[in-house]
Amino acid sequence: MSGLRLILVSASFLVLQCLLASTASFAQSDCNLVEAGHSHNDYLRESPLFDALNRGFLSVEADIFFANGNFTVAHTVFGRRNKRNLRKMYLEPLKARVDSCNGRVFCDCPQVFELMLDLKGRWDADRLHGLNALLAQFEGMLERVENNRVLSGSVRIVLSGAARIQWADTLNVRRYFFDGGMGSLASAADSSILARNSAKYSSFFSWTGEGEMPENERSILKNLVGKAIENNRKLRFWKMPENENIWQEFLDAGVQWMNVDDLERFNRFFGKWNNTPRDGNKKKN
Repeated sequence: MSGLRLILVSASFLVLQCLLASTASFAQSDCNLVEAGHSHNDYLRESPLFDALNRGFLSVEADIFFANGNFTVAHTVFGRRNKRNLRKMYLEPLKARVDSCNGRVFCDCPQVFELMLDLKGRWDADRLHGLNALLAQFEGMLERVENNRVLSGSVRIVLSGAARIQWADTLNVRRYFFDGGMGSLASAADSSILARNSAKYSSFFSWTGEGEMPENERSILKNLVGKAIENNRKLRFWKMPENENIWQEFLDAGVQWMNVDDLERFNRFFGKWNNTPRDGNKKKN
């Protein structure tokens, strides 16, 4: 799904978290989470949230429309159903989970869970403010920005698609962050605004995973990861081929979100990858 094209003004807020230089690194613990897993294609699953949570994914994507006063979950306008709505499918189950796990999405693990909302159809400032008002009902679990200060939470909402940053300028409390396109990767906007940067895989790469990655494309990847590290961002490439050679190359390079449709397959792959010694760094057995 397309990221936002943003014109951003330099800001000086507290940075939420830093990406590590060179090889991607993920927390070593007993959590067994798929920390690089971004679950995509929610509209093809009956239980998209729990499919992701049960496999330890730390990010899930939901496509939403605003229709008849409701935030409905659907990939196209023809798939909208009132009963498939953001509150029932995602917010209430996450709150119930956080309430039962001492304030965490995963009971024994402190990692923040990201719910990325890809805004479909027509949106404006009023509708975005309405979404912010809905999120206020779940504020206790949400990471948010108040008076330019980031307040911690167990769930981070990230907006992609039709949202515009300027629509949120008048909010006293903003309960979401933004997914920026690659055009904003080198911008000075910090993590209180942008949580990640996304782009279509084929906009930069043609490699299908067969043979070695072309050196010119490896150089492009290295450059993008370097910019992400410099600006404390996480990268995601949508419509990425589901190929283990590509996953290996991109994880090794430092890309921290893998856009995944086959959750079980990536769960197995990431478990092996995260326990493999690389560059002298022994992973936990």
